[in-house]
Amino acid sequence: GGDGAGGDRRSSSGAGGGGGSDNEPRVSDLRLHIAKDLQMEDSAELLELLVANKILDMNLKLRVVQQVLWKKYVEENATSASSLVAGAGPSHQMISTGSGLSMIFSSSSLTARRGSGADDNAILASFPPMVVTYRLAGVDGEATEDKVEAEELEDPEAPASSTCPEALEL
Repeated sequence: GGDGAGGDRRSSSGAGGGGGSDNEPRVSDLRLHIAKDLQMEDSAELLELLVANKILDMNLKLRVVQQVLWKKYVEENATSASSLVAGAGPSHQMISTGSGLSMIFSSSSLTARRGSGADDNAILASFPPMVVTYRLAGVDGEATEDKVEAEELEDPEAPASSTCPEALEL
């Protein structure tokens, strides 16, 4: 039936991971939140979101984007990233970065998690807040940035055995 296709799509995007981990906020949730703020909720799909100059796949978990993509970007651009958010206190939630507006997210809200990643969280807490740029897709012509698909970012909190079904039975 027609509802089967939606179910298939959902199961492929949430490969691995336990049942509880699937209600983590994703890029699509953030896009909807931004669209609501802009009073264009019904056309949220017109927005594309970028972190570290890469277009984000809507199925990516925000936590993974921050722990992998943003962390790597800050490490590679230590001086420019700190200046990028230097003047961004609570009163400056948006900054201009070329084409599109950017919002700054404090890392504490995304990384307030339990357990194994505690060291990573302490490291991330010292990082500048993640900057997410949003823009209308296709306004300046075809996008020149790389796209980041959900399967390209390794979830640091995923069980190491998620790719090997035999290991899960132990």
